[in-house]
Amino acid sequence: MILTSEETSQVMERLDIWQKKCGLKNWYLRDKDGYVGIDIYFKNKRNFYYPWELQLWDEKDVEGNVASHIKYKRKCVE
Repeated sequence: MILTSEETSQVMERLDIWQKKCGLKNWYLRDKDGYVGIDIYFKNKRNFYYPWELQLWDEKDVEGNVASHIKYKRKCVE
């Protein structure tokens, strides 16, 4: 999900509250290898399905994040 810088800041301010209230597994701000984004992981209470991750990107980081995914992640899905 791509957000404005203002929206990204608002989400960052609320994530700890949402983690407790909504039962998120964890979240962190990743800044590595040209990728900058908020990665949020959702709990899988019964192991009936794969856990999933939501990536939130600031619109100013989209170009670098796409390049990072092409360089580091595309081989996983080829």
